[in-house]
Amino acid sequence: MPPGPVPSGTDAPAPRVPRVSLPAPLRPSRPICRWRWLPSMCRRSCVTWPWRLLASAELPLTVSRRLRQCRMPDNGRTGEPMDIYFHPTYTDVENATETTRKSQLIATSLYTDPIPNVRVVSPMDFTGEAERLAAVAHSRAYLEAVRTGTPTDVARSNGLAWCPNLYGMAIAHSAGLVAAVDTALAGDTTSGSLSSGLHHASRTAGMGFCTINGVAVAVYAALARGAANVLVLDIDAHCGGGTFDILGADPRFTQIDVSTSFTYDRFPASGNHRRIPAHSGDYLQRIEEALDHAASLHAPDLVVVNAGMDPVNDGVPVDDMAVRERLVRDFVGSTPAVFAIAGGYGWGGHSYDDIVSWHRLTISEWASR
Repeated sequence: MPPGPVPSGTDAPAPRVPRVSLPAPLRPSRPICRWRWLPSMCRRSCVTWPWRLLASAELPLTVSRRLRQCRMPDNGRTGEPMDIYFHPTYTDVENATETTRKSQLIATSLYTDPIPNVRVVSPMDFTGEAERLAAVAHSRAYLEAVRTGTPTDVARSNGLAWCPNLYGMAIAHSAGLVAAVDTALAGDTTSGSLSSGLHHASRTAGMGFCTINGVAVAVYAALARGAANVLVLDIDAHCGGGTFDILGADPRFTQIDVSTSFTYDRFPASGNHRRIPAHSGDYLQRIEEALDHAASLHAPDLVVVNAGMDPVNDGVPVDDMAVRERLVRDFVGSTPAVFAIAGGYGWGGHSYDDIVSWHRLTISEWASR
């Protein structure tokens, strides 16, 4: 997620909004599942169901050429709200960019204009685990630079001016994804975090406003909970080269990347990994290509979706992005899955209200299942 300008119409940083003081949790952070050793599909009801069913009808979406063979059954949500993780620490830094400000605005919108079946929950009980897993994903020297600000070139390799709160902010974003993984694998099936600034960070450096790679941290959190196979579906406009740098050698990990910006970050896709270029005119077809490939692979225990909305900044219509969200959720079905909000910027004359509305498409679609 490369740096973006402040949305047009103002030379000031993001609009000041009241900090969301999270209410007393509607429930405590989820306990550790006592049945971690069970296959993930068994955890939901302790009954083994086939992971995928052969499809026999056409998907009622005009952009779909056919129902993907080997789709998972979509059983819908069980009536409990979907947990979305956020804490004001996500934006507690001096740098005013979309990446460091928009999660607060999205969280505020979820209180002032609620989306049905969504509950905002603090992830801060998971910061300790997020720190431990960040130390697996990143080198000690890099994390120490982010924590202390020295050496300067390493501490600022993410493209942000270093500040004392940077490390805590990045850990909080990762904690949100760890919490979402815990929720999804414990039986709620889907969850998400208002996390961004993730997938460009490599083992030894930041990049493109990305400090700690929360996508990689989420994968490690799933593996630590017994997942044997994790799929990362990165549909941000920019390629998640940092995620592949950290995890590419691990056979339990597969990355499928659909990018509309081809000059910023990349990885050498081979084997089951895919890096698929897309343009505004064929974007949904490339998304379907990615999902068709994913459906041909061994069933994952968890899907991590880096749901960037910045393809809009590259000319993809917002209506197509709404269809994308529906396609992804139809593909995921009842597989445990989590999402991060990832990219979405003001360039092209878009306001912060626009950016918030894009990310609410993701939340609305996931919460409706």
